[in-house]
Amino acid sequence: MADLADRVVKIVAAHLGANRRLVAMHQETDALATVTAQVFLKMLPLLADKGIPPIAIRIGLASGPACVGNMGSSERFDYSVLGETVNTAARTESSCKRAAHDILLAGDMRTETKALAWLPAGHMAMKGKSLPEPIFALVGDETEQTSHAFAELLREHNHLITKIAEKPKSHTLATIHQLLDEMALHHPNCSTYLRGLTARVEDFQFAKP
Repeated sequence: MADLADRVVKIVAAHLGANRRLVAMHQETDALATVTAQVFLKMLPLLADKGIPPIAIRIGLASGPACVGNMGSSERFDYSVLGETVNTAARTESSCKRAAHDILLAGDMRTETKALAWLPAGHMAMKGKSLPEPIFALVGDETEQTSHAFAELLREHNHLITKIAEKPKSHTLATIHQLLDEMALHHPNCSTYLRGLTARVEDFQFAKP
């Protein structure tokens, strides 16, 4: 596992070195966390080389203030992170199951990582929050974000979730599901997410008061 971790670090470093514009734009914070998460997931297949069964990991991302450091007493302490931002990230990770996607981002962090390829994934209720939190699904890096394929995916995706938010009748929803199924065939990196959209109608019906 240590060898795998070293390989992840090297790949992340190489990726960031080849994309200095992205790092400079986001001051190596939100962008670094997001790119690291994406690269780590891409590295998981390497576990097969070690004879380890496949591992599925969900990642939730949030940006904001937090209390970071060694916490506890002189007899026992842990390096930990506390705060509302941490709670939001943890609940966003839990939302990955409902959204059927492995990397989700919450709220304002989307602004700080707008150079990456994100899809608006609706609003989800989170424990401790009075209003549903807007979430986004990561589907690619900055190269993907500027591609024609992503532009088409984003356009079609946004059109269909707008239709979903209109509370369509069952036959219309079935047609939307068929269109999403066809889209999923062309976008395997988010196929499960796309196929699950029609099961999350209420996530796209939130309107700010």
